[in-house]
Amino acid sequence: MIATAFGTLAPFERVPGRGAEADLYKVFLGRSALMGWSRMGSSESPPIPLLWGMNEAELTLDGGLQIGFVQVGLDNGLSMAIPPLIQGTDDSLRWFGEAAIDSWEITAVDISPNQPSNLFDLLDASNWFPRAVGNPTRAVVTLAVDRGDEQVTQTILNDLQRNSAAPFDFEPLVDLPREHAGAREWPPISWVVTDTGLTLTLPEWSPEAIGWVAARVAESALSLESPPRHFSVRVTRIAPE
Repeated sequence: MIATAFGTLAPFERVPGRGAEADLYKVFLGRSALMGWSRMGSSESPPIPLLWGMNEAELTLDGGLQIGFVQVGLDNGLSMAIPPLIQGTDDSLRWFGEAAIDSWEITAVDISPNQPSNLFDLLDASNWFPRAVGNPTRAVVTLAVDRGDEQVTQTILNDLQRNSAAPFDFEPLVDLPREHAGAREWPPISWVVTDTGLTLTLPEWSPEAIGWVAARVAESALSLESPPRHFSVRVTRIAPE
């Protein structure tokens, strides 16, 4: 699974060890170990519950919109690993500088068809967020799936809209420009990207809230009789109307 952040990152200057040449991999791994999401150390380290094994991470400060990504191999399920993955990636990027993230993308590859559901835990977790919000954030959710699963995209979006509830209100489907669409380039996968997205009101624009939304999309995908093998969900903040 890959978390990709889009926006801007202004690296800290004259802070020893925190330049762009530092290693996002090591920073993210340290953050994950500190929170008990992944483990640093030898095989003789005491066993603890793990969410993932580390694969790759990189800052991508090349003048484009993408500022960094983290890739992990999941150990214990998909949905409930998404919020900590986004949180850990956000924390790690901010270790390097001032970040303004406008969009997050989660890409899941080779999903097991018998993934356990964590929907009820996820719904309970929504109690973390306030129900009455003075300045809610508007966003849009877009999906991409492998070509063999393209018929499921509309089913997932319809399920989210049908089962909408505060404080995350999924709203009407809208037509969107291509730049809002998800799907990280991955040569073995023939992504099908649509120009339709689902508008959404979030209680706040934060890693926790975006993680909740992406995990809810994953739960919808996993609930299908034939879930997609690969999917990518992107949550993008949009300007108020």
